[in-house]
Amino acid sequence: MYRALLSVACALLIGLTGCSDDENDNTTKPPTCATPCKACQTCDTSGATPVCVDNCAAGTSCQNNKCAAPAVVKCSPACKACEMCDTSGTTPVCKSMCSTGTSCVSGACVKASDPCGGKCVACQRCDTNHGTPYCVDSCKDGLTCDTTAKVCKPVGGKSFDHSSLAELKGPFTADAAGGKAVTTACLKCHPQAGEDMLKTAHWKWVGPTPNLKGSETKTTVGKNNLVNNFCVAIASNEARCSQCHAGYGYKDSKFDFTDKTAIDCLACHSTKYSKDKKTAGAPAATVDMAAAAQSVGAPTRSTCGRCHFSAGGGDNVKKGDLGSAMATPAAAADVHMGSAKGAFVCADCHATGGHKMLGQGVHLPVSEGRVDCVDCHGGAPHKSASMNNHALDVACQTCHIPAFSRQQPTKMDWDWSTAGNKTIGTDGVKKVTVGGKSVDEYNFMKGTFKWQADVQPAFGWYDGRVERLTLSDSYTTGEGTKTKPIQLAKLVATKADKAAKIFPFKVMKGKQPVDTTTRKVLAPKLFGKGGFWASIPAASAYKAQDVEDLWTTSLTAGAIAAGQIKSTEKFSGRATGSKPWDWAYTSMYMTINHEVAPKAKALSCSSCHGTSTGNWSWTALGYTCDPMNDPAKCGSRNK
Repeated sequence: MYRALLSVACALLIGLTGCSDDENDNTTKPPTCATPCKACQTCDTSGATPVCVDNCAAGTSCQNNKCAAPAVVKCSPACKACEMCDTSGTTPVCKSMCSTGTSCVSGACVKASDPCGGKCVACQRCDTNHGTPYCVDSCKDGLTCDTTAKVCKPVGGKSFDHSSLAELKGPFTADAAGGKAVTTACLKCHPQAGEDMLKTAHWKWVGPTPNLKGSETKTTVGKNNLVNNFCVAIASNEARCSQCHAGYGYKDSKFDFTDKTAIDCLACHSTKYSKDKKTAGAPAATVDMAAAAQSVGAPTRSTCGRCHFSAGGGDNVKKGDLGSAMATPAAAADVHMGSAKGAFVCADCHATGGHKMLGQGVHLPVSEGRVDCVDCHGGAPHKSASMNNHALDVACQTCHIPAFSRQQPTKMDWDWSTAGNKTIGTDGVKKVTVGGKSVDEYNFMKGTFKWQADVQPAFGWYDGRVERLTLSDSYTTGEGTKTKPIQLAKLVATKADKAAKIFPFKVMKGKQPVDTTTRKVLAPKLFGKGGFWASIPAASAYKAQDVEDLWTTSLTAGAIAAGQIKSTEKFSGRATGSKPWDWAYTSMYMTINHEVAPKAKALSCSSCHGTSTGNWSWTALGYTCDPMNDPAKCGSRNK
């Protein structure tokens, strides 16, 4: 009763006397923090002024308003494809792993220019050939979609068994006619495959070149009219070169590229098949054509490798990162193709539907779509922010392919000027051992070679754009010397191009014939009647002048076939007469994308920083000095 009356009295006196319950109670409320504490915090009143302090134990952090160990932190709902759970803040959130300019399509980060707007799901592709773009299934016959791995795989673990099909029982002859008979049988069940194949660069040997300087809108450049410093050119040598054409009968410029029955289905789809080297793409005489037809399935590394491993005239000769060792590599050789978790085949990265293939190089600029590491790994694949910052300027291949031709040697220099001499070595062949392999140092058919193994790449800025010399182009005046070679294939980008990154390259050197008047790199006729190889003299009859005259004859025939000179013209001799030719030095950049090493073998910081030795030169890349020392002074693009 007394306390109730006292409370009423105090209420009447508030503002006049300052009376309060607390004062009259002789009790004190505990002090509190001025600002309410956040989740996972408590108000510490042990000091003069109350403060909020974290109360999570060591090794835990505040996640979803609770103290929890990092291992139990998850985003809710779970992150989608191409997303990662970012736990750096108070509340975990899903963030996209796709870099600027890309979007998530079928579980992978791809270029944002996807005309289907990212609607295609696993095992679908965007069809842009029939009006409004729409998503279509990309799994071919006999394949089904593995929605977890997001790839097409054989039904039941195996390709469709073709051995029971009456259409493939044969017999089929082991020649071009027999090959066409097999193709006719294939087309009965796969008519669209034939239509698709006729449109591809694999078939036409020309195609779109959106990144080729001066030919961005053309579809007429490709293997058929490019010049290189390996076997030089296709023109006049079709019957030999077409051992690696997916067709039958491509022996000259009159070949019908609209004939579906001339498509060689077995070249890519049969493991029991091989082509003859000298009969314009016909099957080898030893092939059991019925067995080959009945064994067809999805392409393997070995079927692709029949051409790509031996490109340029021999095993690992051309690319340097793609030889026979890549048919069954260990993980140390290539983490993708040698992975114990499921080795990739070529089509896993390169197939894009409609028999078209993703990929583009410097030496071969034809593109049916580019493929890049970030398509699968995203633009920020590292846990380290510093490493991801490097990835803005440095391509994945630069660090993760520290050297190429680690498994077997590759040609780095090809001198045609010495060819034709059977007095060298044993009947015109001289061997040398490089990287544990015996290779030709000299061959009377092709000249002198320099091989290397475990090669440190050259480096340069690359954004896909290239310059390329065709059979009809003239090289720059003054080029052709050893110190200033003719640039057959070179990079366009510089450090100033924001889209460019530092990439690794093989730089192939050569010495080959040129027209000194028109400054064109000449296409020699090497194979067949009237070709250089057909008339090389025996060792006992060797005369240097005879070989030079033979070159003059073969260059005349090749240049006429290539449209480099008129049919009424002919060369008069090396650097003499009214139509002179001569030898010139050449150089050609080639991209390096295979032989990705395990991450423990990737380049370290000291591989590039603090050094300018070997092929790595900061000044050559456009910097004034090592940007790690002084980013602003040295010219870093990301200060």
